[in-house]
Amino acid sequence: MKKFEKLFIGIISNVVIVVLVFVVGISVFLFNKNSSLEVANSEYNGTIYAGDKNSNKVSLMINVYWGNESLIKMLDILERYEVKATFFVGGSWVKDNPELLKTICSKGHEIGSHGTKHKEHGKLDYTSN
Repeated sequence: MKKFEKLFIGIISNVVIVVLVFVVGISVFLFNKNSSLEVANSEYNGTIYAGDKNSNKVSLMINVYWGNESLIKMLDILERYEVKATFFVGGSWVKDNPELLKTICSKGHEIGSHGTKHKEHGKLDYTSN
């Protein structure tokens, strides 16, 4: 049963990713013409806080902190559709998975920091650090 559950979760994960990319793409195409987003000016040292209303591009960000079950499949799907993403990786994950990090980089994706400690908020109480 465990093998079937992993397969099922992998299939569902892939379907969700493809549907999400499709919905975001359609949304940008349909709603971009009336967008009121503006690109930040140089006062903010080049940081962009909003998209260009004349562009049809979106940003895809993926947090990588626990597990690797779907990561290779995700990378394959992104490559198949020629999509680049920003992977926000956690320090402990990077320590345990340096080769996967290199694979993400080698496929042309951007890497961002997700910090070194990521606590499960549902398990925290007021005395937790």
